[in-house]
Amino acid sequence: MASRKRKRTTTTERSGFFRFLKRIGPGFITGAADDDPSGIATYSQTGATFGFQQLWTPFVTLPLMTAVQETCGRIGMVTGNGIAGVIKKHYPKTTIALFV
Repeated sequence: MASRKRKRTTTTERSGFFRFLKRIGPGFITGAADDDPSGIATYSQTGATFGFQQLWTPFVTLPLMTAVQETCGRIGMVTGNGIAGVIKKHYPKTTIALFV
């Protein structure tokens, strides 16, 4: 009689939930790390003071932040350096102080 071997799942064959966590993990952890008690108190005070008046800001800043992150990522892939290293290589030190 042939013995049955149980197939073990590897990291590449994980379920959709684990793939989802792998993709959002670093960003989620980084975002959650900034929500300390003093930050939550500040967010609450700002919300109580201004209400929905500042709700438009994410719609303006999110595309800008996405464009900056995408550009920095592409520069990093092509050059092998971060954005600060590329600025250091091509611009004077005063420019580095402004951008970094």
